[in-house]
Amino acid sequence: MAVISLLKNKSVASNTEGRLIPRKVQFDWAETPLEWIPGQPFASHFINEINMILPAGEFWFCRLYNKALPYVTDDKLRDDIQMFIRQEAMHARAHGGAIAEYLKAHGIETERNTKIMEWLFEDLLADNPMGIKTPKRAEKVMASVAQGCCGISPSQRPRLVSTWALDPSAAHSTAPMA
Repeated sequence: MAVISLLKNKSVASNTEGRLIPRKVQFDWAETPLEWIPGQPFASHFINEINMILPAGEFWFCRLYNKALPYVTDDKLRDDIQMFIRQEAMHARAHGGAIAEYLKAHGIETERNTKIMEWLFEDLLADNPMGIKTPKRAEKVMASVAQGCCGISPSQRPRLVSTWALDPSAAHSTAPMA
């Protein structure tokens, strides 16, 4: 029965019903205490720290999915991806607002950590990490080095996913990229 419903469905690449609508998020941090999880100062500080990772990471997702869009042939999936990109950008701005309006207002130094995250997501995880072009040959050399150092045969080796080399055939598929 599931196969029949898939065949009737014009769009099998996306399983969402209707259109994804990005939510506009906005927060008022004026009255939020530094330890905002009652009785849990460590959890509060830990999540505050994670908040400094998110803007750079979410903008990185936006860039990554924008690069995949030209390879997406399904109209519904393309629209889902575009709405996801808008939502992630909105999240990134909201987390950026938390850094500017909440953490800094409480005297938390954020510049060092946000610069590290920007470096990680804008330089290290870029198409050309730190300005260095990484040909497929380099990935094969690293796999051979790993095999020699660890004694792992090719059949035992986990599949490596390159964060900067998008496989166009996987952009419109649910299969993992290899």
